[in-house]
Amino acid sequence: LLHRPRNITDNATPAGASALAGALLSASVLTTPDRAGRYRQAADEAVRAVGGLAEHPNAAGHWLAVAEAAVHGPLQVAVVGKPDDPVRAALLTYTQHLAPGGAVVVSGEPDQPGVPLLAERPLVAGAAAVYVCHGFVCDRPVSSEEELALALR
Repeated sequence: LLHRPRNITDNATPAGASALAGALLSASVLTTPDRAGRYRQAADEAVRAVGGLAEHPNAAGHWLAVAEAAVHGPLQVAVVGKPDDPVRAALLTYTQHLAPGGAVVVSGEPDQPGVPLLAERPLVAGAAAVYVCHGFVCDRPVSSEEELALALR
């Protein structure tokens, strides 16, 4: 009887299970809050199932990154503005350069259908803004690169 061995350690590429756990964690912050719990629970259970890998960090790089993101919660960043607004484009580019690894960054118009992170994130005084959030709870919006740099620290 042939059977394919399961390898839970990360090598040059992440183990399939660690990639799935990371994807579930990302999905938990991209979907609606009422669905997020299921994805988050599945990601947490996957990380707990391989808890012993922390003793062998060289074989668990991606697992440890997922575990850290699970503990701190993936940072969520919503860049809102009109599609042709150059300020929104500049804020998005700056966000992509500054956001830490594992951060979920979305950009679009406020209340864009199908993007829960953009829900109830209005423009500020009619201008583009950036919302930095943890678990769908956001700090006050910022609209300059200087404020954004401070918010992403």
